[in-house]
Amino acid sequence: FAVVPDVMVERLRTEKARPIDLREANRDALLRILKYTEERDIPTRVIVTPYLDVRNSEVEAFTAEFVSKLQQVLGRRKVWDYSKALPDREHFRDRVHLNAKGVDALLSKLKADGFFSLH
Repeated sequence: FAVVPDVMVERLRTEKARPIDLREANRDALLRILKYTEERDIPTRVIVTPYLDVRNSEVEAFTAEFVSKLQQVLGRRKVWDYSKALPDREHFRDRVHLNAKGVDALLSKLKADGFFSLH
């Protein structure tokens, strides 16, 4: 499995962090999907997937703000926040994509947390 290269990690450490935006069009699309699935009694989960955070607390603040905005949109529905679930760079192919080891680790966490349970 491929692991995020050192040169990319160094570049990420020096890049300025950018806020994570919940765009209106994306929010509206998510709400349409949720309405559709609820009308058909289809269980639906909303997950924030892991990403490699090698920068600073600014990224953490942006992520927390994004999850908070997402929770406001979802109301009573749960946001499954796994953004920090895999801190080891050995789980990533790049900043936002897991490699095979990362997929296995995330699936284990999701199973343990009941993500796939219908109750």
